[in-house]
Amino acid sequence: MTQPVIDRKGPFLPASLGFLVEIWQIKWVRLAALIASVYALVHVLGSISLILNVLVISLLLAYLFDPIIDRMEKLGMRRVFAIVLLIFGGLFALALVVLLLIPTVANSVSDFIDKVPGYVDSFNSTFVPWVENNFGVHMPRTFEQWIGEFTKNSGAFADIGRRITQPAVKALQNAFSSLAGFINILLAVVIVPVAWFYLLRDIDSIKVRLLNLVPPRWHEEATDVFGEINRSIANFLRGQLTVCAILGVIYAIGLQFVADLPLGFVVGLFAGAACIVPYLGPILGIGPAVILALVEHGDFTHVLLTAGVFAVGQFLEGNFITPRVMGDKLGLHPVTVIFAIMIGGTWFGLVGMLAAVPAAAVVLVFGRRALEIYMDSAFYIGRPVVSPSEQNE
Repeated sequence: MTQPVIDRKGPFLPASLGFLVEIWQIKWVRLAALIASVYALVHVLGSISLILNVLVISLLLAYLFDPIIDRMEKLGMRRVFAIVLLIFGGLFALALVVLLLIPTVANSVSDFIDKVPGYVDSFNSTFVPWVENNFGVHMPRTFEQWIGEFTKNSGAFADIGRRITQPAVKALQNAFSSLAGFINILLAVVIVPVAWFYLLRDIDSIKVRLLNLVPPRWHEEATDVFGEINRSIANFLRGQLTVCAILGVIYAIGLQFVADLPLGFVVGLFAGAACIVPYLGPILGIGPAVILALVEHGDFTHVLLTAGVFAVGQFLEGNFITPRVMGDKLGLHPVTVIFAIMIGGTWFGLVGMLAAVPAAAVVLVFGRRALEIYMDSAFYIGRPVVSPSEQNE
């Protein structure tokens, strides 16, 4: 049996550069090229992070609302009219929620402000003596004494303040250091809804065009892969928003009525909204809640109640809410989710954290396919793979 002759010059290379084909045959060269390409891609994406953030947010919103628009189309509506109707309906619902929440939030804030003098007296009568007795440090008791202490040590306080605020100041300086930077941020805020509108209008045709880029012999397999990716991302986005709403209600009711915290309703809703990034809600919410428990009640019983509210919320979320809402369709281990969020946040900030889990789900889909190919290969099986036609012969 004759071996096929390999054209080492390649179809597009002159004879003098034919050695490049031979170098490319070395697997370590291909691996190094792959690593360099991934590094270059990450660097390029980081340099256009603002544009990427706008695109990612617009795509996520388009994925989220596409099934709703598809159902409205089945009812006989034109797609553009359905999108416009969805926008006005969403704005009306948002205004209704805001009008319902504003009185509750305003009352909570007003009650908290009224209690501030009592918090100051409690601080002076409990915390200050405890610090003085245990650490031998004299602390001021009145507002005038605090001002005098601050004036006396203004240099040290200013240095501490600079250290604390330096990261935020530096970030603001980078963002608004030039008029162009400010305009870019402003344009991003304006462009997101516009890009979302057009992506939502054309998302079906975009899917078709992407599929047409795949060779016809792979259309069936590509359709299965794209369908699995679409289901994974859509399932996560809609499911996570539902989980956020349920957790927000649990945290708000628990902190307000069980732990009896001032601003408990506000902190609970904030923690629930932050759960759009898995595990972020309890991390951001428990700190302010514990401080409010100590300030309001001054005992560890309410601190334990506060921690218990978040613990119960996480238990219900992990064992009942998420399994019922999303099931196991995403197929990501909790450790994988945590590392994906850390990587996304490190590379692309908040938007990276938002897109980390959907991106990990996409990688998981391709990983499953690659594993199937590997387990069907001759290398894994240990013998040549026989096609169905050869078996019939």
